[in-house]
Amino acid sequence: MEANVAETKAQIFGGLSAAEVKKLRGDWSDQIAVRFGESAAAVLDGYTEALKQGFDGSAAKKITENALEASSALEMNIGELLKLSGKTATALYGNVRNADPARVARMMTSVAVAAAATAADPNEVVEANKRALSALSTTKMKETDLSAFTSVGISAGLQPNKAGTFLGYLTSEFANAGNARGQRGKDLDQAARTLGMAAGHRWRNGWPPGQPSSCSTCSRRCGT
Repeated sequence: MEANVAETKAQIFGGLSAAEVKKLRGDWSDQIAVRFGESAAAVLDGYTEALKQGFDGSAAKKITENALEASSALEMNIGELLKLSGKTATALYGNVRNADPARVARMMTSVAVAAAATAADPNEVVEANKRALSALSTTKMKETDLSAFTSVGISAGLQPNKAGTFLGYLTSEFANAGNARGQRGKDLDQAARTLGMAAGHRWRNGWPPGQPSSCSTCSRRCGT
């Protein structure tokens, strides 16, 4: 019964014909369900969600498989994980169709790793990451870094939405520190240095503290 409902949803929300759904089950989804110990309905629903996020058929299969793999040892909401994949792809590439499935998959895997290594619930890490995705575009943070930061915040007692919002706001402030003027600029610069980061323009370029590099903001090499 559940499989029939999933097939209908794939047709309505995934834009597939009945014949395409039947072929999908015979060629791929049923085998994937056996591999990961999931129901046929769960795999089809995951694939449909990936299509809804904008991934094409081939990428949707890879994304779904990675989501199932990431969640196989944890009690994770696969649908929410796949929604995160769509938001991640949009944040990184602007258009989901241009996304590298492997990079998006790393985000999903990082959620599982972070949840296993901390006291954070994996579904809470997903929620926090969705709110902190701006950090990937304003800094040199990687997907694994994002999950590491948000999971630690959650483990420390922050609500998932607050952990994600705080990280997104913090990185945005530091990324724009080089444009701040007056006392605010001095305060942001001091805060960045106190946390072991360099000035705002350095933060955008992802320099390690104390390492001189060519700076696109001030057009010179600066090691201060």
